[in-house]
Parts: sequence; C-alpha cells; structure tokens
Amino acid sequence: MVDEQLGLDSVFAVSGVETVLCCYRLSSRELGGKCAEDGLQAFPASEINCIGLGNDDMMIGGCQGFLRRGSD
Repeated sequence: MVDEQLGLDSVFAVSGVETVLCCYRLSSRELGGKCAEDGLQAFPASEINCIGLGNDDMMIGGCQGFLRRGSD
C-alpha cells in the first residue's frame, strides 16, 4: 500500500513547498471545513498559498470553512 501523504511530501520537497497542515486522511465535507478553519486559525490567510484536500466533499467543506472565516 502506498502512503499518499509520503508521496505528496516527496513531490513537495523537491518543489520547495512546505506542508504545514495535513488533512489528507479525512474524508467528509465537515472535516474538510474544520481543517480549513484550523489552518486559517494557525496561519494568516496571506501565508497560505495552497490547500490540498483529498476529495470533492472535502474541497467543498474546505471552501465553506474559508468562507466562514471570511477568507478568499
């Protein structure tokens, strides 16, 4: 079995991208929203260049989380 996070981290490391919050193993809209809100609480929106979420439901939840926090 391949660990998705290890694969992503290896690609990001070569690209110089730093992963500061990992929510890939979550799988619901609610958890995607919570992950986005937690990320925005821990880091200013101006410091976040990308948020990666594992599936469509998580992406929708992540967008809702950003909207709840008042971020673009």
